[in-house]
Order: sequence, then structure tokens, then C-alpha cells
Amino acid sequence: MASRYHLTLLYLGAIASAKTGLLQDLLIHLQTLRLKQFGLSLDRTGHFGSKVAWIGCTNIPPALQDLHAGLVRSTASAGIVTEQAGAFVPHVTVARDAGSRWPASGPLQMPIRWPVHDFLLMRSMPSQQFAYRTVARFPLTPAHGD
Repeated sequence: MASRYHLTLLYLGAIASAKTGLLQDLLIHLQTLRLKQFGLSLDRTGHFGSKVAWIGCTNIPPALQDLHAGLVRSTASAGIVTEQAGAFVPHVTVARDAGSRWPASGPLQMPIRWPVHDFLLMRSMPSQQFAYRTVARFPLTPAHGD
């Protein structure tokens, strides 16, 4: 189902109900981000071990890097510790438990162009596998000429 595909900018992990005030602070910080819309080219395949198969980008657009950095700063300012480990690898998960069914990492024959106009704060629904609920939507500023 296409509606469940997304690119995770920053994984927050579980936020205890006692920390809902921190989440409100985060929402306020996110509303102050003034970042520009951009285009993303998903042009390569990859995998994390034998479990997660994904498509991603060879070149991370500077606007996507800025958005990720802004989210890292906003979560830190709001007092939320993220579960971000290692380098930022922008990707869209397309299969779980892919095993050998997924080809080796490499270029995608027909890149997918993805215009990015906003970003969302999503909540995963643990009782429903791969189900998400939108908590908040944050528009990006149109680029010059748009």
C-alpha cells in the first residue's frame, strides 16, 4: 500500500506519556523551521542486512540535509533524546525480511522523482503492522520560482 511508504528523517522511538510536554515543545520548535521545498531522486537500491530492503538517493540534496539537521537540533532543544544511530541514510523501506529476494545494492534503472513539499510527524501504531497516524504536518517554504 503506497500510503505507508515514507522516508524517515529522524526516529524518535517510544515517547512515554509522562513526556507529552516535551512533544508539545518539539511541535513548537518544528513550526519555526523555515526550510525550502526540494526534489529528491530515489536512484539506488540497498539493504540493511538481510532484513530491510530499500530505495534511496546517491546524492543527498542539501535541503534534505538541512531538514535532517534542523530536526536533530529541534529534538535536542525540546529535550527529546532520539534513537538516531550512525550516519543519516535517507531511504524508503520497500520490503522487510527480504532475504535473497532483493538484488544487491546498486543503481535503480528508472529513478523515482519525489517532490518534497512538507514533512510529517508520524506515530506508528504498534497494534497494526506498518500502520502510521499523522500527528502533525509541516509545510516547507516554496523555492524561488515555484
